[in-house]
Amino acid sequence: MPTLEKLPYLRMFDLHEKAFIGKEMFCSAQGFPKLESLILIELNNLEEWKVGEGAMPSLQRLEIQSCIQLKKLPDGLRFIVTLQEVKIGSMRKTFKDKVEEEEEDFCKVRHGLSIIFHDCEWYRSHCHLFYSAAALHAYHVKLCRWCEIFVL
Repeated sequence: MPTLEKLPYLRMFDLHEKAFIGKEMFCSAQGFPKLESLILIELNNLEEWKVGEGAMPSLQRLEIQSCIQLKKLPDGLRFIVTLQEVKIGSMRKTFKDKVEEEEEDFCKVRHGLSIIFHDCEWYRSHCHLFYSAAALHAYHVKLCRWCEIFVL
């Protein structure tokens, strides 16, 4: 990451499967200055992701799917004021529990944010979390066969 995050014009970055094999990923404070879209899919070894304050200042869209060892969203995401959409799918229960613990604090800082989950079973048992998240712009549930309509 230290080399890639210095690319001055990188706008989209997709990491799939073995494109990243480390256990820790760090985005430094000045890293990825123009990055708008980041997609992490099936990074099976990734356990911890840290984002320094000031990193990815242009990020608008983040997608995390099937990163089964990842423990939580990085705290540094709350400082990215341009972030508009977070998609989370096919993650372990421990990850989702951590999102539950930190969701309210995250939404207090981030206004106009859309969160899209692809795991409806988790949504069904945790939808109460979002009734008090006034800063949440939109909440979508996809591929849902159990859920009722949820409107903010």
